[in-house]
Amino acid sequence: MKPLVDNDTGYLRRVDDIDELTEHFATIQRGAWAGIEHNPLYEWAINEYDYAIILEQYLPGAEISVESIVVDGQAHVIAIHDKPLPATGPYFADVHYTTPSRLPVEVQQRVIELVAAAHRAIGMEMGATHTEFRIQEDGTPKILETAARIGGGPVYQSVLLSTGVDLVTAVLDIASGRKPDLSPRPEPTPTGFYLFFAERAGRISAITGVQEAALNPHVHELSLYRKVGDTVDVPPHVWQSLGHVIFTADSSDGLVRTFNELVKSINLELE
Repeated sequence: MKPLVDNDTGYLRRVDDIDELTEHFATIQRGAWAGIEHNPLYEWAINEYDYAIILEQYLPGAEISVESIVVDGQAHVIAIHDKPLPATGPYFADVHYTTPSRLPVEVQQRVIELVAAAHRAIGMEMGATHTEFRIQEDGTPKILETAARIGGGPVYQSVLLSTGVDLVTAVLDIASGRKPDLSPRPEPTPTGFYLFFAERAGRISAITGVQEAALNPHVHELSLYRKVGDTVDVPPHVWQSLGHVIFTADSSDGLVRTFNELVKSINLELE
């Protein structure tokens, strides 16, 4: 089950049978339409679909996201992020991204072809796009969604650190009639980010390990959006994380080590 409009609400849930669908439908439906009155599609979608939500087949497999810039109808894939942690539900908050992708070259090439096909299908001629896939056991990429926007969260910073390509500058260049510079550095810098979420609902009583993490030479940006005393919740009732850290390494294996260190270091205590 997922929202028809504004999927960032977090009200996206896997259900495995009719009993689970019956149990969780009303909660997801209410949440999917709550707090999105600012969305320009809100009134139209209500009139057109009468507070409906989407029910679609669940796709297993590893998840990736693809950041592209489209110029004169030509898609230029700038970066592919892996999402190394299993995303099996029942909720699907994004927690950890890494780039460049560790997928086989032939799978990445098929992903690039499908991104271009998706753009042609929706008539995307210019601008930034964010496309997500699930990779099946046999290596077949299955598209989840594509949107005419830069990826959210720290995706912009991650792409910039890894490839040297500034997605925001590229979009502004296109909008201004200039040719964007989409030339990546010869070798991408292994880059990752980690989003913090609470393990349960409660009030933050302490935040530890932040100063130590900030001193890690691989950490480029560390930001907390909440402080001690704040009340926090968990998906599906929230979609935004409690903070993020962006880091680089000399290799993909180095990203794994740094991620594991940060997970152990940064701790939000709740009461």
